[in-house]
Amino acid sequence: MTRTQYFIRGLVLACILAAPTLLSAQASMTPSMPGIDGDGYIIRVQTGNLVLIDLGQGDGVAPGDLFDIVSAEVLRHPLRDTILAVTPKAIGAVQVKQVFPRMSLALVIDLDAGEDPMLKPLMRVRSPDRIDDLAKAMTRQVFRVASSGVSLRTAVIPGIYQKQIGERTKGWALLGLETVALIGGFTYRSSSNDWLDQYKALDASFPQSEFDRYFNEAQDRRTMSNRLFWVAGALYIYNWADVLWMGSAPRLASTAGPRTQVGIGLADRGQPLLQIRRRF
Repeated sequence: MTRTQYFIRGLVLACILAAPTLLSAQASMTPSMPGIDGDGYIIRVQTGNLVLIDLGQGDGVAPGDLFDIVSAEVLRHPLRDTILAVTPKAIGAVQVKQVFPRMSLALVIDLDAGEDPMLKPLMRVRSPDRIDDLAKAMTRQVFRVASSGVSLRTAVIPGIYQKQIGERTKGWALLGLETVALIGGFTYRSSSNDWLDQYKALDASFPQSEFDRYFNEAQDRRTMSNRLFWVAGALYIYNWADVLWMGSAPRLASTAGPRTQVGIGLADRGQPLLQIRRRF
């Protein structure tokens, strides 16, 4: 055996013997924090304040359900540096929008500044007071700009907001129907006014049937104009209802993110745990 082979074998053996010592030293430098058992976890962060959670139909989850995003609040002894108590602390909340067999799409409705929701535990909201607080947070969020950069101001024109968040079919349909209804309403209103002006211009030399024909044409066109304006108004109300209450959001297929998610979690006894999740 050559000197080079002896050297390589000795180096490998030294690394193997030193590894436990290095790992224990690193663990001693990292403060331990007991974990929190939640109802589920946030497994992926989407765009537009959307996240995926690992709770689905099999877990009894339904659209509209509220979950707190929690973190461990640790009380340590000031002198001994021992853990006296660990309590879950709500750092945010999500509301379920779409439910699938083994996961759900949820909207982040509240989150403390600087917090990353990735791989955070979730706890179902049951307290009436907490539900009221989250209802106020959702009301405030109506006037915010989503993290995807899509402002709610774009919803002033029906279909624009839906197009910008990825629901292009719905957006084009709303925009097209609203445009057709408004153009049709104004066209029939203008035609009605023209027929009414001609009716008023008739003199006594015209038979009564002509008076009736012009008047009826004006009335029919005015009625059609009103109906189209009602349709345009209904579409406008639906547009805002879709944005504010129905949780209009991008479909899963329209979101593109990394297939592999890496995060730091905690084991049962509080040891740091590297978590890797891969989307297939």
